[in-house]
Amino acid sequence: MLAAGGGGVCAETLLVFATNSVVMNAEEPDLRVVKLQSAVEEGIMSVLFDDGHIVFNAGIVTSNEPLSIVSDRLSVRLAKNGGASWLLEVDLDYDTRDQEVVLVQAVYRLYHLDSLNEITAGEVFTRDVRTREDQDDQVLGELMGKGIGFHVIRFLADSSVVKFP
Repeated sequence: MLAAGGGGVCAETLLVFATNSVVMNAEEPDLRVVKLQSAVEEGIMSVLFDDGHIVFNAGIVTSNEPLSIVSDRLSVRLAKNGGASWLLEVDLDYDTRDQEVVLVQAVYRLYHLDSLNEITAGEVFTRDVRTREDQDDQVLGELMGKGIGFHVIRFLADSSVVKFP
């Protein structure tokens, strides 16, 4: 592990794995969805990186089957293959009325990969981070991501929350 500057906390390696409620063609993804997913990921990753952690994402993924055996899920396999100790799954839900794509909610789960235990989970709604009615959707996505990132940091800093079987 690398020591993080200033705080004396050890750096952790984490995969941010986002999925979208909008079904996309992997070869021609909806650019509106890609931009919103990227904004959420940017918010999460900037907070974690600024706290000294090593963070990477999986890019645009069309699905992450909720298999009963957690270790068989694509997100877990990608995280482990990438050398991560932690996995943050983020499911993004959109409203797609009237040909618009509007980010509504992000549901997230943090796993420690040694134990495969879910350490924390939560949800963030755009209505909870909106400070002005005219805020851009990408700004809202980044604010949602930052909220998730700040929540996750508390659990990365406290290794006593990791429950081994």
